[in-house]
Amino acid sequence: MQNSAETPAAAIIGMRGDLRDARDLVIPELLGGHPVVSLPAHLLAGRPNLASVNIPETVTEIPEGFCFGCPRLLTVFLPKKLKKIGRCAFMACPQLALQMPSGVQIDQPAFEQMAVGPGAAGARILLRPPED
Repeated sequence: MQNSAETPAAAIIGMRGDLRDARDLVIPELLGGHPVVSLPAHLLAGRPNLASVNIPETVTEIPEGFCFGCPRLLTVFLPKKLKKIGRCAFMACPQLALQMPSGVQIDQPAFEQMAVGPGAAGARILLRPPED
């Protein structure tokens, strides 16, 4: 996402602290008073206890491998104006449920390796109409 000179933007480049045991994460909408518009690839990959992630409305792209291999991830709250989901963003997240805006570009594979069968919730991806 490009911003004009009048609207400086912030990008998250990593996270401090040990997030291995984090359960619910909210990515901030603002950092230093500037909107967060960018997230790094693999930011939350391999978090064994992560259950939910809330991504701010200022982000329009979910990067490659964003939540790859999060076996307990249940819900990701996606921005209404999301434009793209990168490769492997939600692979190996067997219990994930998403409500995704329609018209999102999905770099395949983004959701493969989902568990199915007895005891597995399986991936649930619901499309919602675009917001005005």
